[in-house]
Amino acid sequence: ALLDHNLVQRVDDVDGQPRYAMLETVREYALEQLAGDRDEYARIASTHARHFLAFMPAAEAQLRSGRRMAALERLRADRGNLRAALDCVTAAQPEVETAARLVAASGWWWYFDNGFNEGERWVRAALALSTAPALRALVLAAGARVAVYGAQPALGMERAVEAIQLAAAAGDARTEAATLLVLAVPVLGRSRD
Repeated sequence: ALLDHNLVQRVDDVDGQPRYAMLETVREYALEQLAGDRDEYARIASTHARHFLAFMPAAEAQLRSGRRMAALERLRADRGNLRAALDCVTAAQPEVETAARLVAASGWWWYFDNGFNEGERWVRAALALSTAPALRALVLAAGARVAVYGAQPALGMERAVEAIQLAAAAGDARTEAATLLVLAVPVLGRSRD
């Protein structure tokens, strides 16, 4: 019915699934209507963000595998949705834990998609929220990768050191080990010169 009334349009399929886009004027009108009910807006936005939080671990695993291109295609198709989810949990309706986990899970996407500037923006937004040390370690680890590969090695090293300390204190060996690898990147880069 929405297609028949031109309220949504079918766009390119991803992974054999049809994708739909809402006309901007329709989207703005819907948001205006929803703005009148803040509780409903917060509930919908939170559900949307949690959907992407649940989706990101599988996408992250694919990004670091032979299915990287398929994962990048899917993430690029959902870029607007991911940005909306990140905006909601970092600014509009702050959800500290969801924000930290979503930013941390997006680190590899920004790396493989050359999204260092965007990643930096979201890392800073998540770090500005008050987070538990274990969650801060996750965000710092993603932020270290974004900074080091985004040509800010000093910032990346600083974040990596803090992430390693926090992860070690929290008993998070996975984050600690992954971040130790980030520390090696600037050293490896210099040894090739």
